[in-house]
Amino acid sequence: MLRLLVCSLLWCSASVARAQSTVAADFTLGFSRASSKAEYRDSGRGSSMDLFISRAGSTSDAAPIVLGISAAFDGSTAGHDAVCKMMASGGCAPPHPSTATLAALAGWQNSRRWLRVFAGPALAHADQIKLGVAGRIDLALPASSSLAITANVRGLLLPSVRSEMYQIVSFGLGLRMQERGLNR
Repeated sequence: MLRLLVCSLLWCSASVARAQSTVAADFTLGFSRASSKAEYRDSGRGSSMDLFISRAGSTSDAAPIVLGISAAFDGSTAGHDAVCKMMASGGCAPPHPSTATLAALAGWQNSRRWLRVFAGPALAHADQIKLGVAGRIDLALPASSSLAITANVRGLLLPSVRSEMYQIVSFGLGLRMQERGLNR
């Protein structure tokens, strides 16, 4: 199933495969903040990392559509010590869950390739596997023709974690390695 998803997103899309394309790999490290109306014993602050593989192509001089797959991890840095924060319903509140996410994203980039905006479905593991919505905004500063320094903001919305809406916002800095070429 994952193989079919990768093929359809990156290599088999007719709109991307007609002309010049750019394949890029972004690796980002940063921090995240999770929030929910459910009670947790920590603040939801943590570290994040993200690997985003994308392919952009254009059939004209217009800014291309970009398709990609993101694999991300957002984890709490508060630690899981023996401190108990009592919940109103009784018992100890759990810590915010660490979250691993796989997202299929579609988006747009400007003609100079320094701004990209994406959204799409996400499969996340936050104590349980949940289906959600992911989005991201990437900024890039080219260091060479094949390398750029990046900054991004990622968001993840899960409709039900512990029966409440769960959101994660991540900020990161990283590198983009890209290769331009003509499709056959």
